[in-house]
Amino acid sequence: MEKFPRNNIDNSVERKPRSEWADIRNAITKGCGQNIDDILDHYEGFHWGKRTPVPHECLGTSSSAIFLSEDIYKNINSMCQFTRNKNLEYPFYFIGIRNRVSDSMSFNQIIYSNNRNEVPLFSDQADNHALAKAKYFTIKEMLKEQRKYLEKHNIAGMEPVICVGHTHPFTNNGYWGTTDFGDLQQLMKINSDGGVGNDRSLGQTLRDSTGCKDLSFIQCNIMPNGDVDFVDYDKKEHEFRKIPKAIATVNGIKKPVQSYTFRTPL
Repeated sequence: MEKFPRNNIDNSVERKPRSEWADIRNAITKGCGQNIDDILDHYEGFHWGKRTPVPHECLGTSSSAIFLSEDIYKNINSMCQFTRNKNLEYPFYFIGIRNRVSDSMSFNQIIYSNNRNEVPLFSDQADNHALAKAKYFTIKEMLKEQRKYLEKHNIAGMEPVICVGHTHPFTNNGYWGTTDFGDLQQLMKINSDGGVGNDRSLGQTLRDSTGCKDLSFIQCNIMPNGDVDFVDYDKKEHEFRKIPKAIATVNGIKKPVQSYTFRTPL
């Protein structure tokens, strides 16, 4: 865990019992490898519910690397500029391949919405939303093509991966550069297995409908200062970890992508 100014946290405040966010907190703490209850208590004490900020300084670090195509990197810059100008969140999805052997992910396809009123595909309200269905079927067809390609070339250790993301505008509360309980809960839910009816995760639905049984999901938040922050959830280990190493192709040259430069205020 990165150095965090814990001495500024008021530990004399009585903490309320943790309930609905206990699973999220446990996965944050396990990935971090340290007891950070005092830090998480501090932010949960804001009573912001799913918008409770989770400082990236509290997240463990993944050894994975992410590679972004030139087209995706251009779109990231465009979405960041849109968010700065309009002060609105902007949802998107990257489609790519996870290489378990090299511990890396490569993304070269993007799906996004230019309608800010559209319900994002992986939101709680999206299951039967007409606008979301078009995105679902587009992603499903992309995954089927990827599966055929991997099977045809018999490529070991590789599997499809989807990055679910959105941009963050500047906010008056100063916590625009963090993920939050709601985002992490969404990532955990999408990655979950099984379930029936309305409790069936979209991740499991896509795995079944495409034949991509090893399909996984990560999260990306594009911050208004230009940070591109990726988070992974290991459902087997029940851990959240940030992925600070991202590399983009720019004019045919690979360059590091800015990430996690924001410093979370207390």
